[in-house]
Amino acid sequence: MRISCLLACFFLLALLCARRLLRPLAVGAVTVLVLVLIIGQVVFSGVMFSMTGALTAISYIIVCRWGMGALGASTDLNDRLSWLKAGLDSPMYDATVPNLVHSWQMLGLITLVCVAAAWLVLYIGFNRKKG
Repeated sequence: MRISCLLACFFLLALLCARRLLRPLAVGAVTVLVLVLIIGQVVFSGVMFSMTGALTAISYIIVCRWGMGALGASTDLNDRLSWLKAGLDSPMYDATVPNLVHSWQMLGLITLVCVAAAWLVLYIGFNRKKG
């Protein structure tokens, strides 16, 4: 539940920032931007396939990756899905306290960065209107 609320807040903030930055463009462009962000969350989460090289660095800033890691660590996903042999035996899903805490720390860090960016964009936008 927390992860879905966090994702909803992230996309709401992304939509607010995108509307401020892309105001001259059509509203359809903002809708496309949000869809691209959602698809990027799924692709770079590391659930569908493993990341290597530069893709690993990109996946570290994706909220869905850390949310899925926290879900896998808290529910012991490696053992629950071992009969599937679906390739989900990643160390990201190890049911250990340090792994879970690390996932939550990364989610918190990404949240702080997104809130700060949204505040900055809105602050600049409101000051531009006043001046």
